[in-house]
Amino acid sequence: MADLKLSFLGFLIINSFFLNLTGIFTSNWVIGSSWNQGLVLNDDNVNFFAAIFMFVTLAVSVILVIMYSFIYFQTRDGDYPDGLRKWFRINSLFSVVNVILTSIAIILVRPVAYRSEYYTLGFSAWLCLISSLMATAIAATSVYIASEEF
Repeated sequence: MADLKLSFLGFLIINSFFLNLTGIFTSNWVIGSSWNQGLVLNDDNVNFFAAIFMFVTLAVSVILVIMYSFIYFQTRDGDYPDGLRKWFRINSLFSVVNVILTSIAIILVRPVAYRSEYYTLGFSAWLCLISSLMATAIAATSVYIASEEF
């Protein structure tokens, strides 16, 4: 049975992955008074780089889930082998990459056509931001486990 720290790390990784997945594939990134806009991967779209960054964060989230399952199956009996320290540190590195790319994507996102009306971030961007905050907790927990358990 995994200990509480490892279970908490898995809880954060799975929830961060599903929040990121939901945020990317819903169409409420930018909303105005009578319209909404999602991330579209066209070359002529102004949100092209934001969409690329968010799809890279999705790939990083998938890698985090795969790495966690590898770590979990190595530590099922509660013992941490010495070789797992690097995997926890790689886990925290990928989490930091996830935070950086999500932050840049949220900064870059804007309406396709500059409209004179007021616009704001929709719930999709906020879901990805919450996923990014969870990735910060993933990095902190991974570093803590790597430094305390070995």
